[in-house]
Amino acid sequence: MNRFARTTIAIAAAGLLATFPSGLAIAAPEVPPTRSDGLAPLISPPGATLVKDHYVVVLKGDPGTDSARQSLTEALDHARDIGVSIDAPYDRVANAYVATLTASQLEQVRADPAVAHVEADRLISAAAAARGAPPRAAEPVYKTGNASATAGFDVDAPAPSWGLDRIDQPALPLDNEYHFEVVNPSANITIYVMDSGINSTHNELSGKVDTGMTNVFDGRGTQDCYGIGTAAASLAAGRTLGVAKGLQDSVRLRSVRVIDCEGRTTLAQILDGYSWIEVRANIHNVKPAVAFTGFRTSASPTLDNATRNLRAAGVHTVVAGVNFGTTGPLATQNNCDLSPQRAGLPLVVGYTGSNDSRITNSGWGPCTTLLSPQLGTKAALHTSNSATIVLSQDDLRTAGAGYVAGVVAMQIHRHPTFTVQQIEGAILNEAKPVVTNTNGTSNRLVHWPYGGNAEPEPEEPEEPEEPEWGPAEAELGRSVSGDFDGDGMTDFALTDDAPACNQGDEFNGQNVVATTRGQGGFKIARGSPPFAATINCAKHLITGDFNGDGTDDVAAIGRSGCTAQCDQGAVMTASTNGNDDSVFYAVDGVTPSDVGFVPNDQSPGDHFFRKAIDERSRFVAGNFNGDEKDDIVMLHQPDVSPCPHPCNAPGDWHVYDGALLTSTGNGKFTDSWIEFPQPFAYWSEDRANPTGKNNITVAAEDFDGDGYDDIVLTGGYGWHTQPVAFSNGNGTFSVSNANLPGFASLAQQPGQNGIKTKVAVGDFNKDGRADIALGGIQSWANVPVALSQGDGTFIQTGWTPSNSGIMLVAAKEKAGFLGGDFDGDGRGDIAQPHAFTRVPVSFSQGDGHFNTVANCVCEADAYPAHPGTSIAASVGHDGRMRVFGVDQAEGVWHTRQVSTGSETVAPWTPGGSNQRTVASQANADGTVALFAADVSGKLFNVQHHDPTSNTQSWTPMATPEDGRVTSVAVARNADGRLQLFAATTHSTSTKAGVWTRRETSAGSGTWSDWVRIGSTVYHKGRTVAAETNADGRIELFVLNNGKQLHHLWQVAPGSEAWSDWTLMPHALTSIAVARNSDGRLEIFGTNDKTELWQRWQTSPGSATWSGWALMGKNARSVAAETNADGRIELFSVTQYGTGWHRWQKPTGGWSNYKSLGNPHLRP
Repeated sequence: MNRFARTTIAIAAAGLLATFPSGLAIAAPEVPPTRSDGLAPLISPPGATLVKDHYVVVLKGDPGTDSARQSLTEALDHARDIGVSIDAPYDRVANAYVATLTASQLEQVRADPAVAHVEADRLISAAAAARGAPPRAAEPVYKTGNASATAGFDVDAPAPSWGLDRIDQPALPLDNEYHFEVVNPSANITIYVMDSGINSTHNELSGKVDTGMTNVFDGRGTQDCYGIGTAAASLAAGRTLGVAKGLQDSVRLRSVRVIDCEGRTTLAQILDGYSWIEVRANIHNVKPAVAFTGFRTSASPTLDNATRNLRAAGVHTVVAGVNFGTTGPLATQNNCDLSPQRAGLPLVVGYTGSNDSRITNSGWGPCTTLLSPQLGTKAALHTSNSATIVLSQDDLRTAGAGYVAGVVAMQIHRHPTFTVQQIEGAILNEAKPVVTNTNGTSNRLVHWPYGGNAEPEPEEPEEPEEPEWGPAEAELGRSVSGDFDGDGMTDFALTDDAPACNQGDEFNGQNVVATTRGQGGFKIARGSPPFAATINCAKHLITGDFNGDGTDDVAAIGRSGCTAQCDQGAVMTASTNGNDDSVFYAVDGVTPSDVGFVPNDQSPGDHFFRKAIDERSRFVAGNFNGDEKDDIVMLHQPDVSPCPHPCNAPGDWHVYDGALLTSTGNGKFTDSWIEFPQPFAYWSEDRANPTGKNNITVAAEDFDGDGYDDIVLTGGYGWHTQPVAFSNGNGTFSVSNANLPGFASLAQQPGQNGIKTKVAVGDFNKDGRADIALGGIQSWANVPVALSQGDGTFIQTGWTPSNSGIMLVAAKEKAGFLGGDFDGDGRGDIAQPHAFTRVPVSFSQGDGHFNTVANCVCEADAYPAHPGTSIAASVGHDGRMRVFGVDQAEGVWHTRQVSTGSETVAPWTPGGSNQRTVASQANADGTVALFAADVSGKLFNVQHHDPTSNTQSWTPMATPEDGRVTSVAVARNADGRLQLFAATTHSTSTKAGVWTRRETSAGSGTWSDWVRIGSTVYHKGRTVAAETNADGRIELFVLNNGKQLHHLWQVAPGSEAWSDWTLMPHALTSIAVARNSDGRLEIFGTNDKTELWQRWQTSPGSATWSGWALMGKNARSVAAETNADGRIELFSVTQYGTGWHRWQKPTGGWSNYKSLGNPHLRP
């Protein structure tokens, strides 16, 4: 029965509920096939249990607008004209209607041009299955705030559950107390529990539950018969178990029951529940409003968008992440694969145990933004008014997310003027990075620090102090990024600001190239080549490898302030010479005549040069055809006649949309048109912007992982989508324009002084697809990031920087916001050059966090270019340990045990000069071979014949591909031949790598040729270590530029074949390895905090290892070797250059540290 009048649209505003068919008929997964002949897409996920002939018809346009309401009215009229029975229309959280459709009606509805897509209604499950431990008997009531309590701070001792105990303290161990503030009842905060209902008469909740709604018509109303809703409500606001208990009856609960007694709901029921919440909050003013959502399904754009829209309507939304078992059909899943968990909301919750480890049942992945206590916590159970349950490993409730809903309520009470985004930012910023077993999940455990057991923070957040990252008068003009020295890490270049290019400002005609040192430090080179003025005065600067030599170049397009057409449109490309001491020099230039320019003939070259200095033109470089040379795209619709169609009509998708200059590799380009299947270039001009400005940012990267660069647009006025033009590799593009309303809105926000939002692109989560980050707004608590899913859709999240001061830097008008891989670990980072002294770089941790450092931008190296290790050790033929070290002046020294196994070493003696990194290994005859790389990366070898002799002279060795050796390691094969390993850099990045060679016979001193070892995926290795397993197989360990440890091993003793690389997750800066007396390898490593860590094989030769264990601190470089009696001895150099050693004791454990004496070694 149709309950809606033909022209009545405001049904949701009136608060009426949709009537869904009772006794849902379940259809087979087969549905009418999706067709592209002018029909809207039909979404019907494979394997889903569909509601027979039931569909959600989603219309174009933003919900809640007059145009959307009009569109909905017309679409409903059209549907009724073809005999469709409408179940419910929605115009607030979705611009859609729900209806039962025959196959014929479905096709006609899809043909309606107002329809964006149609999604088949389906059964949807609760985010977890409620099962497990039986209910507990009633327990004593703990003291807590109540209607007559006195305002002030209170404490539960003992805490009612460990979950409450954990939330109020920053770290373990637990103190068995929950501290909270009791407040007098004031303005209500309503938590809408959208789940299985609430037992409103439970002792924990009685008197706190107001009228709710249900669309589960089984006679139970809003009462819970499945268990999750009651449990979640009790952890949010229960009288003894609730985190927000101190707010007393100011926290109200409303049951939005959409899940039945078997844990099932439907997409249509969820839309109905969302609409009811939004109407109650904004029409009936039942707010502030917090929504707890506890369901999941396979990817659903309708559900994702409705969830985003609920939050955008001012409802604080907490999404319970999934909590499945470890086997069977409910096996643990990545939240990024599910809706609404993948929708990109900032509060998507996973679950931990009392040891701060993510429980194995909990959903994981970067879409999980926050973790909350769950396993072993106590919650209310729906089965009686006094029943409780301790959530066990087998109980898969998502009630732990209720804690987060309660914390949201407390944040609202504390900051009543805060927006949804500010409340979320406060919660994420106060969370603690203490969780283990995160599996890609953001490492944030929810924390509430205002319970009176710590000094309360100011009522409003203070403005962060600006870090000492350079004086304001040293601000830059413009900055661009690229790999200018071919080492695989991103660098940046600084230039004058084009409008001021003739005013003799900071650069005085110079260009500055800053090459990264991979640790947040940069080395700069300045110069005044003839090309400097061209770069500094160019209207547009873009970077790319235009000549295919493995290093990036800069292209200067359009000279600012000039009028001659040839000057306006000239494209000058410039390169460095591929090393870290170079500046740009001119390679070649492209003028109009080079691309067949004939005035007014409407060729792409004509169009390119006419529009080179137009304010609306946008230029971007990328490898769009896979030929390893970057090309240039100009986005600007032609507006000269004749044109194939009206050139400025936004609805005309068949005009030439832009010009493509394809590099020929010699500084020249060929020109061609680009015709996009949608008005992509028109979008890039931001013509809807009422200010008349173009605030669009255009960027190119590989957003789908197919090897071709793609183009994204951000910042368009009024946008709620994320346009992407995917390169097809042949000069054509496919365009997607998926909804991403929250991110699109943030990209449009103006910062201080009207500065537009800044954009950086990079693969921040290392999934092989580029992502988008935003900056420039000082008030943001996190860096908004849109994670590409590879199909044109994105998941929005907010990544937390370790220093909030970068928000201030990003808000500076001239500060750069550059995406790139600044440490070579394969993850995208963000650099923000704004001064000559220090540049903050936010290194992606891949888990939702950026680690921000700001080291020197120096004329000389602030950090060694060759990490390696400065200390090595080997046992000679008499059983005495020999130790080699490099001092701070690159001199090589050596010492030795005074007797076999002794704790005492002899005085150090000199043994060479100009070396940077060392490695040693005993030959089969007991002589010790020492290898070293000097400051220029050259490799040398020397033999020590006995423990008392001086060394022979150093013998130079060939380096792989004439590269620069950064680290060297050596091990002995089962047949006695030494195997040498070297990590190298090279001016041509493809020639860098990890290499190996071996002696032709044991002790011969002659060597095989160098060969690259392992996959080129890890060619950026910077530090190597090696040891021989008990069975004779050599195992190699490599740290890459991102300080991540990998290892591989010979497939058989002496073999030239090697296993694949395996990651051993831990961020380290130096490594060493040795073999225990029982044959198990043990590895040691230091990190940026100078902490020393160890782990070991679980059995000799095993591929499985123990976890990492902390051994101590104040270690910068490390070496290890096994004594003649089988005890490992460990050598380390502190950050101050002092050398120390310790050793395994025969009775187990380790000795204390003992000094190695002088000299002062290189840290």
